Amino acid sequence: MHLKKEVEGSDSVPAHFDMGVLVLLSACQRQLPIEMVAFNSLSQEKADQIPVTPKDSEVWEVKVDKALGKHIGEEWIGQSIYKVAFNHTENGSIGRLVVYIGRDQKTVIGTGYEKK
Repeated sequence: MHLKKEVEGSDSVPAHFDMGVLVLLSACQRQLPIEMVAFNSLSQEKADQIPVTPKDSEVWEVKVDKALGKHIGEEWIGQSIYKVAFNHTENGSIGRLVVYIGRDQKTVIGTGYEKK
């Protein structure tokens, strides 16, 4: 189904445009879920550690302390960021795979593993 809408008073926009294209453009501008931003930032080697789906993860808002700041950058100390921990990625010596994401939910700050 093609929906058309009249556009008046604009030389740069055709007299008719396809509403389906407008809906598609709106959908493309939606933000990825934070766990998918984290997953997409991983190397293939790390992504292969996730046995099920990136949605099988936990997301927390955390305040960066000195210990975490030493790992991801001291400029983050005192700031709130997101921590995405992927379930079922731990083994005998390390905890779950973790990705740290900025408050904008787009900026990947760093990766690591939880302590066991």
